Amino acid sequence: MSKKKYEAVFEERFVRNLRRYAGIRQRVKRRSDRVITDPYANTSELKIELRLEHGQLGLYDPKTGKKLLTYEEAQDALQAEQGARRAAEAEAARLREELARLKGSG
Repeated sequence: MSKKKYEAVFEERFVRNLRRYAGIRQRVKRRSDRVITDPYANTSELKIELRLEHGQLGLYDPKTGKKLLTYEEAQDALQAEQGARRAAEAEAARLREELARLKGSG
């Protein structure tokens, strides 16, 4: 029994992109190594301050000193704001109905 020899066949676009992005792994590794070595390097370009708090890295606005929200914190704040707005609108509707009722019975 003879062994069949298989040859890999790839689309031209795949081969082009493979060559194009071959060096990305090394670039990513070099950059991540730099961040791990000195996480505060070049943060002035980002216009943010990085602070380590309770083992977590926090992002701060250098002008105001206020902590920037994470995506999850921003989503929670938005949901809380939307809930408060719905409650205020419901209360306003209830008060309009009560005012209309009081005007009608007076």
